[in-house]
Amino acid sequence: MPRPFVLDMTAAERELDYRPVVRYADAIQDTARWLLEHVKGRAWQQALSPLAEASEALFPYQEEDAVIRKLLAETDRNGKSVPLNGRRS
Repeated sequence: MPRPFVLDMTAAERELDYRPVVRYADAIQDTARWLLEHVKGRAWQQALSPLAEASEALFPYQEEDAVIRKLLAETDRNGKSVPLNGRRS
């Protein structure tokens, strides 16, 4: 059974002069925002059914689901979402 993994891009950086277009910290926040908007009001498994079918056995999403529930609950009186860094502007 496959296991989750992280790719190390060190060799690509050294041998191919690869440089990421965005920093991981920025990309993950953009991805999380996109996911929240795309899923909006639906279970993620419904909104992203091909991903759900392929990944349920591979990744434990309970912790991420808890973070998303917290983010969705943290809205101000105008219904604006709290930024992912937790700070209001």
